[in-house]
This record gives sequence, structure tokens and C-alpha cells, in this order.
Amino acid sequence: MSTSLDLPRILMIDDEPDLPQIVENLLVDICTVEGYPTGELGIEAAARKIFPVAIVDLQIKSPQGSQVLQGIEIMESIRRSSPFTQIIILTANASMESAISAVNQGAFQYLVKPFLRAPLRKTISEALKAYEAALLADERLSLTNGHFQSFGLTPRLADIAEGILDGQTNEEIAKRLKIADRTVEKHVERLLAHFGIHSRFLLESKLIKMLRQLRKSDSWSFTRGEYQRSEPDGDV
Repeated sequence: MSTSLDLPRILMIDDEPDLPQIVENLLVDICTVEGYPTGELGIEAAARKIFPVAIVDLQIKSPQGSQVLQGIEIMESIRRSSPFTQIIILTANASMESAISAVNQGAFQYLVKPFLRAPLRKTISEALKAYEAALLADERLSLTNGHFQSFGLTPRLADIAEGILDGQTNEEIAKRLKIADRTVEKHVERLLAHFGIHSRFLLESKLIKMLRQLRKSDSWSFTRGEYQRSEPDGDV
């Protein structure tokens, strides 16, 4: 059973002091919530910690008439220090036009106060998935064939694994590598057997998990030159 330590932590910037706890109660099985009453405090936290999602109030009240950062400014600051964080704008009905403008400027989505449990959970779940996808896409840019070979794969199997992680079909992999479709099918079967799993979907998930673990280790900084490129197949 998951505990709060296993759940992702999201950032919430809102001048209503009780709202972060209310939101966390609604998302208790999805994430934890770390709340801040001002943009300045929230931006500072985003620069120090990893938040896959940030919920930002579009209109934050100014205490005693002082100038405070508002939603769009906060969003822009967070994106500078944490470009993959998915930002959700909170707004009142009167601010709908501004909320739509925020989405056009890069916010993931907006929620209207007072929000309902189901739309909140759906939006947060989708934002967490978007963060994972953005992070993986960035990691994928720095992958080499050598990273896959470090899992004990031959150069050819590493090529196949690269194609799978790129979302390519067997036919697309075969065309890229200039080998027969049936040869790719055999290699995919070998990959499944190598990792002890039974479906291509689970294979992709396994590769992602292993690459993330590798990235955290000291073995990430491979170059292609350190590994042999693919051997030719005999049945192309």
C-alpha cells in the first residue's frame, strides 16, 4: 500500500490558507500538497524542490495594499527554474478570459473556483502524466545505444529497444534498420524473454524504469564510441 512518501508532491500557491489542505484531502491517494500563500515563497520553493505540478491562483490578494506577484508572473518564474512543471491556474468565473489566456501562454489547464472533486482529480492526474511524458522526452534526447547495451543487450537488441521507446511499430523499426519485419518480431521476443515479461507495453515500462535508475547512477555518461554498433542480421 502506498504511503504519502511514495506519492508525488505538488506545489500550491494561493492566499487562502486552508485551501492546500482541502486540496490534499481531495487528492489523498494521488499526491501530497505543499502550499504557500505568496508567489515569492512558492517560486523560491520551486527553485529548491521538484514539483511535477503547480497549482497557482490567478489573482492573489495583496496584504495591506502591497504589490504581489500574480498568476501569470508566477507561472513564468516557475517555468524558468522548472520547465517541465505542469502549471494549473485557479480562477474565479470573473477571470475566465485571463485563465484561457494563461493556457495559451503555456499553462497546462485551468480550474474554476469553487472546484469539484472529480474535475480536480482528473486534471491533476493528467498533469502528472504530462510531466512524466515531458521529462521522459527530455531524457530520451540524451540516450545513446550504449545506455541500452548496459542492460546486457546486444547492439541489435539495443537498436530494437530504442525503436520501441520511440513509439515505433515493428514495421517502422524494420524499415529504419533495413531488416525484415519477421526479424524485428524475433528480436522483440528476445527482449521480452531477456527481461522476463510478456507484452510490449510492459517492455516499454520496464525500459523507462531502468533508464531512470541508470540516470541516477554514475553510469549515465556513456558515449556511442564506447560500444559496438549493431551487428548485421543474417535474414534481412
